[in-house]
Amino acid sequence: MDTLLMAVAYKAQELPANSVYQVLIGKRTATTLFFAFSNRITSLIGLYPKLTKEEWAQYLKEAANYPSLTAIYRHHAQPSFIQMVIEEILPLRDGLIISSSRQIYRQTLQLMMQVVSYANVHVRSYIPFVQDIHAQFLVKIWVNHVKNVFQYGLADVAKLIQDQLLIDLSRYPDQAAMIFLQQFEGANVPAVTLEQIAEIHEASKREILIVQQAITDDLWAQWLKGKNATPGQVLLTDFVNVVDTFFKKWNDSTNKTALMLKGATISVAEMANRRNLKPSTITEHFIEIAFSQPELLVNRVKAALQLDDVGVLLDHEPDATFDAFQARFGDQDYWLYRYWKIIYQKGPDGLWDGRKN
Repeated sequence: MDTLLMAVAYKAQELPANSVYQVLIGKRTATTLFFAFSNRITSLIGLYPKLTKEEWAQYLKEAANYPSLTAIYRHHAQPSFIQMVIEEILPLRDGLIISSSRQIYRQTLQLMMQVVSYANVHVRSYIPFVQDIHAQFLVKIWVNHVKNVFQYGLADVAKLIQDQLLIDLSRYPDQAAMIFLQQFEGANVPAVTLEQIAEIHEASKREILIVQQAITDDLWAQWLKGKNATPGQVLLTDFVNVVDTFFKKWNDSTNKTALMLKGATISVAEMANRRNLKPSTITEHFIEIAFSQPELLVNRVKAALQLDDVGVLLDHEPDATFDAFQARFGDQDYWLYRYWKIIYQKGPDGLWDGRKN
């Protein structure tokens, strides 16, 4: 039995089974992503890409027989570990990140950590832990930026980043922080395979990956915010901004739409015409963008809804139905209704504060 999946099934019993299934296998339509977001299960997006409907139905059926999550945890070799993963770590995973970008985030972080680790002991010759050319390119850009803009030597960078990581990782359970660190290789720190880490913690490879993914996602989001202006925080924020410039959470098609939003405001029909896409595809992109960077759509929303300040949408709970929304704002596209729901749920304390626009 997959204890993790059984716990997911137990917690999802009140939700539409097929909708949750589409989330688990990673279907990325606007409808599925909005369902995941509105039900606060974006952490589950793409968690089981090879799961069949029959397997999911069986897990749901068996989950109904358990009196509690604790009863499910007892089936794991380490009940306290799986409880920590499900209740404390999994919710931190950002399932909105597409798999290719997630891989780049992971690899650039691994390589950056190796670079500063060896710089800390003044070793210049070593075999890169990550061979991917995109990751190597991005880390080289960052290293040059650090030297030219911040005027730091890499040995100084290593100490600053180490100190900041110790602070940042203190927010997580010790075992989870250790699993996160075990993915890195550096000077006097030998590489450890995923299989070895799983064996050490008596866990599955999937559970180990979830811990590493979730903490990486959470740290990445915190570094992008860059609110704590310590030297180490500034360096890490600069690092993730370099990577984010080239690799977004979403796919290339959505990113092209996002880039068009940064220019002069043109109609959805014109955007679709220029891209040889359906207008509905463009508005699906709008929804995906709104989950992460709603500010890109602010001017379009203000113009469509005739608002002086889009922040007023944060002060009022969204209308219960689309009909009520249209009664308030007139004949509007459905994506605008969803946009209101998204920024209202994100709230002023999210990654973006609508009151600033």
